[in-house]
Amino acid sequence: MPQGTPSNFIQFRDEYPEFVYEKYAIEEDEDKLYFRFFYRYSSKIAFKHEINILKKNFTFHLDLSSSELENLVFHLGLIELIKYWMVTCSPVVIIKAGSLKANQIKWWKNLYFKGLQEFFYVNSIEVNVNDFMELTSNSPKKFQPFNLQNKAKNLILIGGGKDSILTLDILAQSHPDDLCLVFNPHPFRIQIAQLAKFPSERIVEIQRISDPKLLKMRANGYFTGHPPFSAFLAFLSLTVAALFGTKHIVVSNESSANEVSIANTDINHQYSKSFEFEQNFNEYFQKTITADIQYFSLLRPLNELQIARRFSQVNPRYFSVFRSCNTARGTRVWCNHCPKCLFVYIILFPFFSEPELFSIFGQDLFQQRELLPSFLKLIGVDPIKPFECVGTRDEVNAALSLGLEKWYPSDSSTPKLLPHLLKIYTQQYRHLIKTHDHVHELLNSWNENHLIPPKFLNVFLRPGDL
Repeated sequence: MPQGTPSNFIQFRDEYPEFVYEKYAIEEDEDKLYFRFFYRYSSKIAFKHEINILKKNFTFHLDLSSSELENLVFHLGLIELIKYWMVTCSPVVIIKAGSLKANQIKWWKNLYFKGLQEFFYVNSIEVNVNDFMELTSNSPKKFQPFNLQNKAKNLILIGGGKDSILTLDILAQSHPDDLCLVFNPHPFRIQIAQLAKFPSERIVEIQRISDPKLLKMRANGYFTGHPPFSAFLAFLSLTVAALFGTKHIVVSNESSANEVSIANTDINHQYSKSFEFEQNFNEYFQKTITADIQYFSLLRPLNELQIARRFSQVNPRYFSVFRSCNTARGTRVWCNHCPKCLFVYIILFPFFSEPELFSIFGQDLFQQRELLPSFLKLIGVDPIKPFECVGTRDEVNAALSLGLEKWYPSDSSTPKLLPHLLKIYTQQYRHLIKTHDHVHELLNSWNENHLIPPKFLNVFLRPGDL
């Protein structure tokens, strides 16, 4: 049985020399609008991938022509192909579903390469941007950018965590016609949208169905890893925005997403949440698809510590339903054993009471001895951060420092919580504890590198509100 190891990298590429994006199809019935994508490894293995939108009583953009919709769907297929290519890393990728110009090929290779840095690292694959893939396009089907008369309303992406809830809260009084996009609509995500006062007819529910053959190959030892998922959501939201005539796509990526996961490298688990990707994505689709939509992160000026503080001030009804755990993905529980759970616990630590933290997580994560390796990664003792969407090392240490100042003043000998991890922190890694002034500076910082339209800054996210 093959195994996804460096020694198999050449074997897989020899066995599967070509990966082909064959075609896409757009279909619909009474209930759903379907986008289907067809990929293959030469003549050996064929895949069918599907994305569908629950139609409800939606009225789609009447001015969107079939060729314009095809342009959007074609691009969706370009970002989705990477999860199928990854299992063998075929040296040649052939795009038959549509035509790409030389500058587009360069853009896509850059996105694939940077978005897969973690995948290459975890699988010990040594490649560079030039030789990891040859991307060719030999289709006569050409697409042209198009104009849309979109209304000044927003499409807000809901992931179910604290960040998207904060965005919903900031935009609560924004526009009565705003929509929210819920991908793989698990009940708790729908509940969050409903708590934000979105009726069913303004909740766009989208499902993604991978080919079972892909899952079987991963289970049987072919390569697996982390694809640039947020880039997929970006192209998906662009398609939805065009279908529904929304002007702005609002996501919830903070400035912290720009920090690399491994010091002194370009490896960033959150690359497709970074400001670099946000800039590149806007530039690409506004030139090749449509210039009448804008994609931006409302939280880009903020860091994780600021987001946690502002999240603590939203309506408490959200505290029992938000989830950021990827191990217990799509459920109503926190696993309380993964780095993401620990990070969220730490970043909320200074701003929530002991009963509130216990109500959210069901236990005190500072007591969990098995979380020590994750703890050391988060505070920066280990140079490799967890491959999760977590804050910077500086923000983690600032949260711990602020929490210690709040919960365990110097004259207190009996802390309220049993601090297994905090005891290690204060004894062995005391040099990481931040000063009060440094924490204050983080809590009042403002990152100017953002693409937020002025009207959102002036009305919803004023720096003075921090």
